[in-house]
Parts: sequence; structure tokens; C-alpha cells
Amino acid sequence: MTIPSKVTDIASGTFAHCSGLTEITIPSTVKSIGSGAFGYCKKLASVTIEDGVQTIGERAFEYCTSLTSIELPDSVTTIGKTAFFEDEKLESVKLPENLLTISDSAFAYCKALTAVTIPAKVVSVGSYAFNECKSLAEVTIEAGSKMNAISAGTFMACPALTKINIPESVKAIGKDAFKDSKNLSIYGYADSYAQTYAADNSIPFVVMEDEPPVNDTVAGDLNNDGAANLKDVVLLRRYIAGGWDTALDVNLADLNKDGTVNLKDAVLLRRFIAGGWNVTI
Repeated sequence: MTIPSKVTDIASGTFAHCSGLTEITIPSTVKSIGSGAFGYCKKLASVTIEDGVQTIGERAFEYCTSLTSIELPDSVTTIGKTAFFEDEKLESVKLPENLLTISDSAFAYCKALTAVTIPAKVVSVGSYAFNECKSLAEVTIEAGSKMNAISAGTFMACPALTKINIPESVKAIGKDAFKDSKNLSIYGYADSYAQTYAADNSIPFVVMEDEPPVNDTVAGDLNNDGAANLKDVVLLRRYIAGGWDTALDVNLADLNKDGTVNLKDAVLLRRFIAGGWNVTI
């Protein structure tokens, strides 16, 4: 089944419990997949999501027990809570380059998942995001990561997990983050928080060589599309207004470096885009 190209959003629960649905193609015109949109589609084995979709909503593909792989396009910035919860045959996940947020329990109980690479732009990985992924053996966090914390229970009860690299940007690891992941070794940098955490929790630690500096960001590019433009202004204003589906790197969004993200930053960004001669960000 292919969603018509005139569709821009798939509403909550649209295809939930469709027992005969086996494959779906979601076109680039769709910007968001709503809560539980394909939940409990237990014969859904093939999902194609074209570049353009930005948000995978809460519970969007939960209990899709025939789904074996998923490749998310680089346009996706947010994966909602329990989006792929208990997709028990899901073996392979390709996370998008521009992803910012993996929400709570997004891939929990995906018992066939063997490896995951978390892109460098991810700022937040929610609690229990990969809990009870029994076959998960290796987690790679890309060089230049902006991640500052690993949440409570994120990799809890992953008995096959033997390796995770933790970047220097991580300054906090939540309760039970690796509980019952007894075969784990943490890879990280000397004198880092990760090394201290490993020592405090009797987890083997392997020192990595220093990674080269990464600086490929464009000033004012808040949606990671490679340019600063009015789309970034709209994203920033939505974030300031409390948009529920809006995620961005607050370090980039605080353009005037006053410690908060507010309308002053939005005004500064508009002036920058307009070519204000005395504006730098």
C-alpha cells in the first residue's frame, strides 16, 4: 500500500490493528506519523519512509511483530516514545543523520536487534530506549556526538551487549542505565566521566585514542539541512512556544549566548538571514 502524495500527516491510530496490512510506503509529502498510526499491525513486514518525514510519533509502529528492518530517512529529527516498542523481529535499524531525539522506550523489547549506531547530532536518548533488547551486542555513538547524558535504564537488561563507546560530551549516566548488561565493556577517553562511571560500577573500561575535532555545523542551521533560512526561524519560534514535537540543539539555538533560548534569539536569527551587516552568530 502506498499513501497518496497529497497526504501531509498520518493521524493518530489511522491504521492501528489493521491485521491484513503487510507493507506500506509513506511519501515525502508526509511530515509526521501520528501516535499509534500503525500500532499492532502484526503482519506489517515492510515499511518504506521517503525523505521528508520529520516526526515518528509515539507508539507509531509498536507491536509490529513482523517488521524485521527499518531505515529512517535523514529528514527525521524525532522518534517518539515507544515508537517501535516490542517489535520482536526487528533486527536492523538505520537511524537518520539529522536525528536529535530518541524518546523513552522507543526501541524497548526489540529482542532481535543486534546493533545500533547513534548519529552524532542526537542530543537526547530517553529512559529505557533500548531496554530488554536481548540480542543487542554493540552500540556505536558517532564521533563528534552532542549527547550529554545517558538516561535511566537506557540499555538495561541487554545481556548480549559487549561494547559501547561513550563520548567525552557525556557528563551523566542515569540509574540502571546498564543494569543486567553483564558482559559489557565501556570504551571511552582517559580521565573522562565514562571512565569514572565504569570504575564506580565495576565495568571494564577500554581507553580510546582522542577523536579528531568535528565542526561541520552551519551558523543558524537549527534543522540540520545545511543552510540557515526561514525554516530555522519557524523551528526556533515553535520551540520557544513549547511545540510538543519540536526538538533542537539548545546550544546552537542560544544564538546570543545568554544562557536561554527565547525570542531574542529568533530576532537575531531573522536579522542574520536578512543579511544584517552588524549581526554575527
